[in-house]
Amino acid sequence: MQKLSIIIILVLLVILGYSQSCLPEGVELTTQAQIDSFQINYPGCTEIEGDVVISNYPTGSIYSLNGLNVLTYIGGDLNIGGTFSLTSLDGLENVEFIGGDLRIGFLSSGYGIGNQNLTSLSGLGGLTTVGGDLWIRWNHVLINLTGLNNLSSIGGNLLISPNNSLISLTGLENVTTIGGDLIVSQNDSLTSLTGLKNVTSIGGDLGIFGHSLTSISSLSNLISIGGGLRIGSSSLTSMLGLGNLTIVHGVLRISYNYNLMNLTGLDNITTIEGEVEIYHNNSLTSLTGLEGLHSIKEALRIHNNNALANLNGLNNLTTIEEGYWGISQIAISNCQSLVSLEGLDNIEPGTFNNMRISDNYSLSTCEVKFVCDYLSNNMGFAELHDNAEGCNSIEEVKDSCEAHAGYIDISIDEDIISIYPNPANQELNISVEGFVIDKVSIYTLTGQRIMQVRPANGTIDISHLQPGMYIVEVTIENTRIRQKLLVQR
Repeated sequence: MQKLSIIIILVLLVILGYSQSCLPEGVELTTQAQIDSFQINYPGCTEIEGDVVISNYPTGSIYSLNGLNVLTYIGGDLNIGGTFSLTSLDGLENVEFIGGDLRIGFLSSGYGIGNQNLTSLSGLGGLTTVGGDLWIRWNHVLINLTGLNNLSSIGGNLLISPNNSLISLTGLENVTTIGGDLIVSQNDSLTSLTGLKNVTSIGGDLGIFGHSLTSISSLSNLISIGGGLRIGSSSLTSMLGLGNLTIVHGVLRISYNYNLMNLTGLDNITTIEGEVEIYHNNSLTSLTGLEGLHSIKEALRIHNNNALANLNGLNNLTTIEEGYWGISQIAISNCQSLVSLEGLDNIEPGTFNNMRISDNYSLSTCEVKFVCDYLSNNMGFAELHDNAEGCNSIEEVKDSCEAHAGYIDISIDEDIISIYPNPANQELNISVEGFVIDKVSIYTLTGQRIMQVRPANGTIDISHLQPGMYIVEVTIENTRIRQKLLVQR
């Protein structure tokens, strides 16, 4: 009897020992029969050391994973894709740990292989840890991520793209940290990021893209990202939700947000350790929201924002550090409503070595301090063309800078002077509160004085002036105040 007991114990130990790990080379399951007979083919196998692939593309015969309900641990990747009859992941409810990637939809020979009829992730309710990436891709009838509710740690990237029916990220509420990138892209029914409200840290890039996304406010607890920040959603109306970010350790790219009017929500970002690109935001009228920004690296590129009238919001930006190739660039182009470069006044000219300003057809005020200093000291490459008169060439801007060099404002507030209308046609009115005008001089942009008068009633006849841009200089008590004037017929 004692010998029998010893034998039974030894057999149990062997079985238990075998169940601790199995299939170090992994397993590929391509038929329903393989899944149904898994426990017969691999008795006691609960912890798979290698990768698991579940795919029956193109036959689509797998409809149930119940034969895998003994699994608790997968040391490698779990890939599920290429299924047409699978509607849920029931059968994987006992899997607590995946050491590699979990891909629900994956790439095969360069093609996206999804799960055409998967409606629920509820079978993953026991999962707490994914050591690598979590992919949820090409699952076109999946509406939410309920089933991942116990997942708290993602060691790699979280990639959700494209799932056409996905309306919510509910199910990710316990995720607080993502070791790699967070990319949410091209989920055409997704309007918000509900489900990500407890994420505090992203180790890599944050990329949010989509046609229907209107809000990113669910990211309000996000404190840090280790990479860049890229936002592009044609329906997005606000950047609110990123208020806790102070540093972006990579590129900031705001693009193709057709309904975004300003950048409020980025107010606390002080440093961007990469280039800043703001382009193709058709309703963007203001850069308000970037007031906290002091330093960027490599480039400031603003182009194809047709409603942007000025660059206010960048007033505290002082430094553009050199990038990998030794280039530090300011490039502003194809912003058809832009009339002035004011807003970049505090950039130190010595911190950049490449300036390109072109194809801004309304831009007539380029003689701001950083431009004048840069050109007068020949600090690097400069390209100015196809802007409005006054900003149409390096020579024009230099002349305008020289014409403004005599501007003095030490005793009189410029706001008390009104010069109107502007643009003007036949007459120009000048009013000064509390002072007598000594004289009014009008110059061309090249600095040639073409008229000088002492208006008796504040009205000046300019009917003889040719259409174009001029500089009006008003002298009051030995103080000169200059403004640009556009004459139109």
